[in-house]
Amino acid sequence: MKVKTVGPVGAKIFLVGEAPGEEEDKYGKPFIGTAGHKLDVLLAEAGISRHECLIGNVAKERPPGNKIDFFYEDKRRTNPKPILQSWINELKEEILMYNPNIIVALGDTAMYTLCGLRGISRYRGYITDCALVPGKKVLPTYHPQKTNYEWRLGFDAVMDLRKAVANSNTPDFPKDTRKLHSGCSFNEFMSYLDWLIREHEGPIALDVETTDPGCHIDIIGIAASPKLAASFQIINGKRPVLSPEKEILLWRKLAEVLAYKECIMQNGVFDMSVLWLHTNIFVEKFVFDTLIAGHVCWPERPRSLAYLGSICLNVPAWKHTAEEMPLLYNASDAANTYGIYEYMVKELDKQKLWNTFNFEMAQVYPAAMLQLQGVEVNTQVRDELKKTVAERLEYLDTTIEEMIGKKVNFNSPKQLQSLLYIDMRLPVQYKRRKSASEERKATADATALQTLSRKTDNPVLDLILEYKKLYKLTSSFLDMELSPRNRVHTSYNITGATMLRKKKGLIIDDEEAYKSFGRWSSSSSIILPYGSGNLQNIPKIARKIYTAPPGYLYLQADYMQAEAVVVAYEIGDEPAKLLFRTAFGLPREERLARHLDIHRLTAALMFQKQISEVTEEERNIGKRLRHATNYSAGPTVLANSINCTTKKAKELFAKYHQACPMLRLWHARIQDQLRRTRILTNLFGRNHRFLERWGDELFRSAYSFIPQSTVGDLLNKALIKLYYEYGKHLTIPLQLHDAVYFIIKETELETRIKEIRDVMLIPMHSSTGEEFIIDVDFSAGPSWGELEDL
Repeated sequence: MKVKTVGPVGAKIFLVGEAPGEEEDKYGKPFIGTAGHKLDVLLAEAGISRHECLIGNVAKERPPGNKIDFFYEDKRRTNPKPILQSWINELKEEILMYNPNIIVALGDTAMYTLCGLRGISRYRGYITDCALVPGKKVLPTYHPQKTNYEWRLGFDAVMDLRKAVANSNTPDFPKDTRKLHSGCSFNEFMSYLDWLIREHEGPIALDVETTDPGCHIDIIGIAASPKLAASFQIINGKRPVLSPEKEILLWRKLAEVLAYKECIMQNGVFDMSVLWLHTNIFVEKFVFDTLIAGHVCWPERPRSLAYLGSICLNVPAWKHTAEEMPLLYNASDAANTYGIYEYMVKELDKQKLWNTFNFEMAQVYPAAMLQLQGVEVNTQVRDELKKTVAERLEYLDTTIEEMIGKKVNFNSPKQLQSLLYIDMRLPVQYKRRKSASEERKATADATALQTLSRKTDNPVLDLILEYKKLYKLTSSFLDMELSPRNRVHTSYNITGATMLRKKKGLIIDDEEAYKSFGRWSSSSSIILPYGSGNLQNIPKIARKIYTAPPGYLYLQADYMQAEAVVVAYEIGDEPAKLLFRTAFGLPREERLARHLDIHRLTAALMFQKQISEVTEEERNIGKRLRHATNYSAGPTVLANSINCTTKKAKELFAKYHQACPMLRLWHARIQDQLRRTRILTNLFGRNHRFLERWGDELFRSAYSFIPQSTVGDLLNKALIKLYYEYGKHLTIPLQLHDAVYFIIKETELETRIKEIRDVMLIPMHSSTGEEFIIDVDFSAGPSWGELEDL
């Protein structure tokens, strides 16, 4: 059935989708099925009534199997069949006849038909000219059905629809009144810098572009407001633009600007680190990072400049101009950073999130220091470990080949699957699916090998697992390029996300969405590209290569069972709270002697034993269960963790919940809070709005939020104070989730431990108002991998 466009003649907004679905085909009306119901929800959240809009589709009939490809001659969907072309012509006539002020392209097909553009995530949220009817405004956004599959995208669609409303009162395009000076001469740019110092009031927005090798600054842009920015090229290709004398004058003037003016940046850890490394210019008044503001206000959405611009600004899309017009692109980055700053200041006010934002901003300088400082590697120890691992790999390779009768590349998923499921005829293991409708795909990853090993008790599988583990150890953590000073460098990401990556030699913002609970993540350093990248996931054996200088020690300050303490106080687990209070401040030897261990207590309650009678195996079960149940992990995860059957794991879960019934009550309270607001708040006031589809995945994420984010914030509060108050005589090489590492003189061990402990013991309050403190354990040794408990 042909589904016609519907809506009032004087509608200001025209919503255009892809094609009718089953319900639309049945009743002859657009957007009345599943996608239509979701569209109603999105429109309501945006303050729009669908009865005020024109609603239609590019295709007027439902394609077979709901596959729009049917209406195209080619796989790339660039050449429409005659029937589709006739509908496109009809859509054009409708736009001319109804003359809406703005057209909302719902999805990629509508956007391509209207604008000739592909890649909805790239252009959504930006008003663009209509290629089908030139002069008409089009605002692309996600198709409602896509937001049904990926619930987080609903936030973007609502924000886009709100922008459509704001632009629907007139057919005119938003006026771009920005003055972007992208071809400044040396004298003009110097005069601009001088004007910023002497006459301009308010902060500036800074943005730098870099070139390889070495991440040297080739373009620098500075905005005085969202409407005024200038950029200047310092390197053209591989050649400097200025004479050494003039370049020195420019850097000196820039240093003066950055010493005097408050500075706004997007992902400023990168820009300020590059400036310090290559020019010795220190950004003294870095007051606002738009990336951090986006992370604080919308923690489950992307934080790239392009994304924030699509939400906060009414400017043309510009990120696609990086290669063709780099100077104009840089000036746009600076001006738009300023514009996003002005929007986010109001958003932080609205959501009352300034405390969290200021706390995050205080972490910028420690994060930059850790990246630039790096961690020294003992090459002699590294080479000895490489030799040992290589010998073991050779032995495993020979042994496995003899056992299976052929040579297999265990790093080839195809060859490994063939060995497991064809040659060895083992039960096929599949990747976890997001939904029951998703196609099942076989896998031979580590989890599959662990499951098969547990189920079949085949010694070959354990040897293959060991081989893959050692191979990764060598390739990722031992065979790595070191800096000229034998150091590795990592980028600590305050927002828990890697927001920069390289593409075709350009450093660009990463558009992917990341969830962050306020804990740092670690990834490859673009500025100093040495090492394995993520320092937070290095295997314990590889940590031995990071040694302290003679006369010094590595010192680890580690919050004791921190997440378990938070959960105990949140759920009202009285036996656990009593244990933590009794153990507080006691030496490790005394705690062990008195069996003051949360995992032993868990096992004792489960197996109805005296805590002194709990075996090491039972303690391990208690440890795994407490962790698994805190985050609502399933029996399969537990079975792989403790190498038992799924049936046994289910029995252990039942025992645990019988011993600790408060946990399920806490989970029920969390679900109730999510049902009401979808917002949870940790013990330091950090808010997180959960956007996923209602179900187990959402619940697991929510259960982990309060303990994980609280401990992450606790550690970073201590790190900030240690950096600013003791940084002059404390070397801080590493941060790992619930621990901070130091390199200290052996003779100063007791003094430093007292200083660090005093800083890290921070009183907290549970959601019921009960005060508690998480204790700190210390261990020290000659290397990161050889730490002994103190």
